Amino acid sequence: MDLLKVLALSGLLAFPAGQVCAQAQKKTESAEVRAERKKLAALEAELQASRDKLVGLKADIERNDAAIGHEIASAKTKFVKDYGRRALARNRLSLVRTAVQLYYADSDGKYPATLSALVPRYLKVMPELEIPGYEKTAKAVLVKKMGPGGVAAAVLDTGGWLYVTDPASGFYGQVFIDARAKDKDKYFFEY
Repeated sequence: MDLLKVLALSGLLAFPAGQVCAQAQKKTESAEVRAERKKLAALEAELQASRDKLVGLKADIERNDAAIGHEIASAKTKFVKDYGRRALARNRLSLVRTAVQLYYADSDGKYPATLSALVPRYLKVMPELEIPGYEKTAKAVLVKKMGPGGVAAAVLDTGGWLYVTDPASGFYGQVFIDARAKDKDKYFFEY
């Protein structure tokens, strides 16, 4: 086998050295190592499938966002516009959460330090929220230290984004809408 490696490395054989080395390595690997390699390959395929699914969901959410935005622009009454803005806020929350999960998957299990890190790779721009009763904004409040009151205590009621960056929190890496206004029977921050 050593002679084959030498010949392959010197270019005297027709197949590449890497192939010879890989074949030799496979023959000397234990059954346990081969089984672990097979499990790793399956996990990598599963991760790629999950990432592809998230990318598809993100595209669906972006299409819904555009459609809802168009409906709001053409709405005639305040009630219809307010309803549309609430629906758009929920849709954009899904979009930002999906972008955070894509970032997490691509960054070996690390969440972005800020939501602006999602732009432009995961989001074209940071989506604006225009919740009835609040100014239109794309700003995010970072919760660096989560208190005992959880998300409800962290809400500053800005009408923008609320992003938990406290690694000790059970909400680490999660995005919320920073608003105490109600939508249906829930507060926006409860979504």
